[in-house]
Amino acid sequence: MKLWAILVVIFIIFIAYGQTLGMYFWQDDSALIFKLQNPQGPAGSYGEGIIGQGPYKYLVTPFVPFFPIFGLNPTGYFLVGLIAYYLSAASFYLFATQLFQSKKAGFVSTLVYAAGYIGSDTMLRISNSWQTNFGLIFALLSFWALVKFLRSPPKFWYYFLSLLLFYGAVEFVFIRSHSLIIPILVLDLLLTVKFWQFRQIPWLILRQIPFWFLFYNRYLSETVGSSGLGLVINNLLQGKVEVLASFFATLGNALIPNVWQLKYVLAHLPKEQLLLLLIFIVLSWLLLRFFSAGFKIKMASVVFFSGLYFLNKLFISKNLFWYRSESDFISGALGLYLPILIIALAITLWKTHKDLALALLFGLAMLASQVFGYFIQYQESIFSTTHRYLTYSFVGYSIIAGGISFVLFEKILKSPFLGRKKGSLFLGSKYAHLWAALPLILLLGNNLYLEVNRQRQVVADISQPTRKFYQDLKKFVPRIEKGAVFYFDIKDDNFYKFQFRNFFSVGSMPESTALAIYYGVDRYDLSLIDNFDELLSKLADKEIKVDSLYSFYYGEQGLINTTEAMRNLVKDGSKAEILSLQPGAASGIPLVGEIKTHPLTPMLLILQTKVIPRTDQIVFPYSQSGQKSSLYLSAQKQQVVDYLLSRQEYYKAVKATSLSQWKYQEIYNIVDDDPVTSWRGHRIYWHEKRHEQVIIDLGAVKKISKVVWTNWNHTLTPISYAIDVSSDKESWIEVKRVVNGLERQDGEVVVEDFDEVVGRYVRMDITATLSNDAPSLSEVEVVASDYDNIDPQKALSFIKSPFDFISTRDELNLLLSKIAPLLELKVSWSTNKGGGERTVLVGSFDNVNTYQLVLNPGGIVMKDLTISAVNAPVKLEVQSVKLENLNLEEIKKWGLIKKFVEN
Repeated sequence: MKLWAILVVIFIIFIAYGQTLGMYFWQDDSALIFKLQNPQGPAGSYGEGIIGQGPYKYLVTPFVPFFPIFGLNPTGYFLVGLIAYYLSAASFYLFATQLFQSKKAGFVSTLVYAAGYIGSDTMLRISNSWQTNFGLIFALLSFWALVKFLRSPPKFWYYFLSLLLFYGAVEFVFIRSHSLIIPILVLDLLLTVKFWQFRQIPWLILRQIPFWFLFYNRYLSETVGSSGLGLVINNLLQGKVEVLASFFATLGNALIPNVWQLKYVLAHLPKEQLLLLLIFIVLSWLLLRFFSAGFKIKMASVVFFSGLYFLNKLFISKNLFWYRSESDFISGALGLYLPILIIALAITLWKTHKDLALALLFGLAMLASQVFGYFIQYQESIFSTTHRYLTYSFVGYSIIAGGISFVLFEKILKSPFLGRKKGSLFLGSKYAHLWAALPLILLLGNNLYLEVNRQRQVVADISQPTRKFYQDLKKFVPRIEKGAVFYFDIKDDNFYKFQFRNFFSVGSMPESTALAIYYGVDRYDLSLIDNFDELLSKLADKEIKVDSLYSFYYGEQGLINTTEAMRNLVKDGSKAEILSLQPGAASGIPLVGEIKTHPLTPMLLILQTKVIPRTDQIVFPYSQSGQKSSLYLSAQKQQVVDYLLSRQEYYKAVKATSLSQWKYQEIYNIVDDDPVTSWRGHRIYWHEKRHEQVIIDLGAVKKISKVVWTNWNHTLTPISYAIDVSSDKESWIEVKRVVNGLERQDGEVVVEDFDEVVGRYVRMDITATLSNDAPSLSEVEVVASDYDNIDPQKALSFIKSPFDFISTRDELNLLLSKIAPLLELKVSWSTNKGGGERTVLVGSFDNVNTYQLVLNPGGIVMKDLTISAVNAPVKLEVQSVKLENLNLEEIKKWGLIKKFVEN
């Protein structure tokens, strides 16, 4: 390669990945730095020592000599990662030039490789960039040496060099080289075996045996991916071709950036697969015609496109939970159609550009095999274009895109309309080369544009905030003692939550590892908590000391230190603050003036008020919300109120148990009358047992006829289960069985009706879920048979607005006499973190009642607070409002300490 060409490649790589030099440690990088600080001990997936064990063996090793130099300065590490990419680009050029048998075609493909984007997430973390680029260097040089040998058989040292480099790839970059055996085989087949001439096959087998021996010894003997491959084959033998849907969708994302699919294809083709097919047929026909493809090839392509259209429709019809969005369908269609187009181009170019045609076929095999290697491990995942798992596939993409760009360049130059000849569209040779290079320029420009913008966003939204976060943290807490606990409260905004997750998401180690590397301690010598209920639990159980607690708030102003205020409030609480109220509309009374109480810990609101029905001015028919009809007739409302009162009693008495539970999704959440919280079975327990039980204890023997459960997440829907009832928890009666039931949406309420039965315990015995992962439920309610004709959801909708369309005063008075225990007062407040609300039952009318509510903590400044009655013709006469922070002992007395299990 000439000097100018080398400089062009260097320049393009710098444009593509130069911004990585401004990046900071991210995600698994923290685990890597911790391992470098503690090289001898076991650490996550790395194993012991600087060599390590398992799939990530040797990952740490090359960093060891650099760590004393760079320390905690990320720039040096990212610079080495960038240099490694330069070296992989040089290796790619050697291989591509040898494969194409053309330096020009090799150079064009190298330009595509230099521009990056596909699989570019690899370059955003030093834990990925070093290892992956070194693995690519081994793999590409192994391919190069093998092609050199196959095209000059007497030079056996190339063969042994290829074998040695292949060994280096699978030995030193084990986790990324599991599919390299397929390109090795395809290269040998394409370059030595001709159609209908099989005498070379024995020699091919002899050449392949050493490679396959190494492959078997490193992968199949360790069952890496073999169980997944067996599952795929078994499904295909049963005719379940839909198992391949995610493979083709990822293939589509590897060939066409999914960001363009979303912005353009989805914008113009919502749910219209047929229109996409027609557009693809027309464009492919024109491209094949431009390359002088025969009619048979063009028609065969159309037939294949049409057949694959119906295959994608089959995928869609199966309603797989991982293949159901419009973007998935488009990616899948492109992943089905584009390989056929590439094959058709290769066949068309076979006579005039045989080496290029062979290169296209190899590129397709390389791309597809590397996608397939991850597909068999993650069959229910569709990877985006930039995902690090597509980095090896990018080699195939660069061969394909570079080869087509090169042959387009040549074809356009020779074109009578666009080429060098005088009188052509672009006035002959003056503009011909520019016009011929336009497809390549557009391709490079597209990938560079996407990559530069993506990295700019990463630097602005992740790297710079992460750097400042840890700089501020070290300023607030210069050093720590063993046992230190860090609590972080995060603004209720997805952007700041996303940033915070990236500060600490470590992967193979506890998230406290990200803190440990800055304080020179073990990751188990400190704790990281971002759940306030868990913090209270550990304080109450004396697992942590108040004086070892460091607390912070993170939001638009960055990191704010709340340690001193938090410690004082946990120990002593605060004095009651008398709040000033502004009498306003009967439906809502806002506070006036500044609220001095800090919402760092739970706050007790003490409200003295009289709730008075306001009926004098009502004209009938009356409707609180303006609705012209009610959910129930007047005669039915009494029974609905009785059901809702019984439901209150149910939640006072009920208890729940399960065979297992997952941290933050403990079993008590299933009977807390809060659909936001949830229970989930332990994932490892489910993986081993494929069985889970939820048992509801009603507190007494009752007549029941209905179980109402709320689904949490559609992928975790129980689809095979039995509902059993018992009076003594020994003998059970099955009242309902569901086998391969429906998928339920997030938050969907499912009503299970059955004949009246007497019992105290209700068991849901779950044996299958939609995704074969541990089941999850948000809520379970058991309904007495007295209310068999009541729709629970409809009843809950009624109580939200019970005074819709009251026809007479007698009906209004009757409803008011019964409904006070169900009506709610609502307290709404907002802080700099976000908003919150709590409700309390009115209880009775016309009396001065004292209501006590505990307001959830969050943020550091209270902005406002409003008290209102919910959907009822009443007015409030507020006597006083007090607000104070509870100390830890008071929090215990209020029963606010939750228990958490460890996973």
